[in-house]
Amino acid sequence: MAGSRGVQMTLWKVDEGATQRWLAKVGQQLRKGDSAAMALKRAQQHLRQGERFAHPYYWSGFVLLAP
Repeated sequence: MAGSRGVQMTLWKVDEGATQRWLAKVGQQLRKGDSAAMALKRAQQHLRQGERFAHPYYWSGFVLLAP
C-alpha cells in the first residue's frame, strides 16, 4: 500500500561498473518517459553495445519484478 511499483534486482553479484552504467541508463530512460520494462531493455542494449560489458554476465542478471 505504501507504493512501490516494482523492484529492480540482480540474479547474481554483478560488476560494480556495469551496475553504475545500468542504473544511470535506466534513470535516464525513465526520465524520458519510458516504461520500466522499456527502460531496462534499453539499459541492457546500452551495456551490450560497449566492448567492456558486452558479455551476458554483465547485463543478463538484471530483472524487474512488477505486478
